[in-house]
Amino acid sequence: MRRADRLLQIIQILRRERRPISGRTIASELEVSLRTIYRDIAALEASGVPILGEPSVGYVLQDGYDLPPLMFSTDELEIVMLGLRMVGARGDIEINTTARDVVAKIAAILPDAKRSEFLNAPLLAPGPEVLPEDGPVLLQLRGAMKANRKVEILYHAADRE
Repeated sequence: MRRADRLLQIIQILRRERRPISGRTIASELEVSLRTIYRDIAALEASGVPILGEPSVGYVLQDGYDLPPLMFSTDELEIVMLGLRMVGARGDIEINTTARDVVAKIAAILPDAKRSEFLNAPLLAPGPEVLPEDGPVLLQLRGAMKANRKVEILYHAADRE
């Protein structure tokens, strides 16, 4: 992995973690030495990236730092599409429509090659014909969650017990 790619990946790792993450954990994920991570963190800090922390304690990216993601990787696009297909297949009509809107928004900002990878991602979710009809129940459940209300759920096995 090129150093520039690794530096961007370190920012992404720090961005996704809400707690301090150790240099050893970052080094393990990126398959580099701990010393390399220490040097890379120092380089990022020197270039103005607001990283708090120190060796042997952990690192965290300060709130408010804005470096827009440069592009989704193929794996990231496949996972996003899988998730959108899953919620679209299992959700109520509102969730299904929202999932399709998200697909359209993401596809609109991707370059042609990435757009094709995204729209034709090989990971598929089971369709609603395989799963029980629970769309109306999901709509009611989401409404209760949004209203911060308690919900009582009665479970019935396949033989209705």
